[in-house]
Amino acid sequence: MTRDEAMRRIDRAAQENWTKLNLSGLDLEEVPSEIGKCTQLETFVLMESQFMPFQEKGKEREKRLTK
Repeated sequence: MTRDEAMRRIDRAAQENWTKLNLSGLDLEEVPSEIGKCTQLETFVLMESQFMPFQEKGKEREKRLTK
């Protein structure tokens, strides 16, 4: 599953006024900005993603630049 699937779910959630959106297991590296269309959300589930804490991202970037 991909970013395209995340976009499909976000669009549907916005159109149908979902209060819960699950984007788990889509291997996202970032939350699409379109999530802002889902103003009615009460619960947002995001597990099994490729996110790293901001500090860790900086360290990873630094490692790549110094190699």
